[in-house]
Amino acid sequence: MSDGESSQTGGVPDFFYELIARIIPGVVVVAISIYWSKGDFKTVYSSVGLSVFVLVAAWIIGVTFDVGVFAGYKLCPEKYRQKITPDLSTYAWILRKLLPFDRKLVTKALALIVFFRIMTVICVFAVLICVAMLLFPRWDFFLPALHDHFWRYGLVSVILALVFGICWNEQHRELDSWFRSEAEFLSKDINPV
Repeated sequence: MSDGESSQTGGVPDFFYELIARIIPGVVVVAISIYWSKGDFKTVYSSVGLSVFVLVAAWIIGVTFDVGVFAGYKLCPEKYRQKITPDLSTYAWILRKLLPFDRKLVTKALALIVFFRIMTVICVFAVLICVAMLLFPRWDFFLPALHDHFWRYGLVSVILALVFGICWNEQHRELDSWFRSEAEFLSKDINPV
């Protein structure tokens, strides 16, 4: 593949990867923070300058969650890591051999894995905040919107954490199985018997 071809197809998938994997979870965190602190959504999203600031902040929050979760994953012992999710980095050579259209689809699937992983962690953090509100009632001052509803938010967060966790695991295993079959196909193509 020539350099011109890879540069033509690289920009859009990279942007959508960032959008799906990092910006959307960051916007969720910003929206939850605004709501829980009884902030005003109209004020935040009314001007272009604030909206751009919110998007940049959302991207930074998404990257921070992504790096934090990935670092936590890499710090786990190897036997636990493989039980959680298989390692897809061993299949990086396959991505270089894919056609641009197929590469876009795989990039989208990888972005969805990161999205589900970050959303699972966000929901777990929301559950921890609700548990802290239960154990330390004086914290109502910091998050007034949770004062009367932390049980409901906690329950919804637990359900969403389970749903996002299951989606993360299934998406990861599906992509791992696809990579395995593609590796088997490409190894037969390279070494015909």
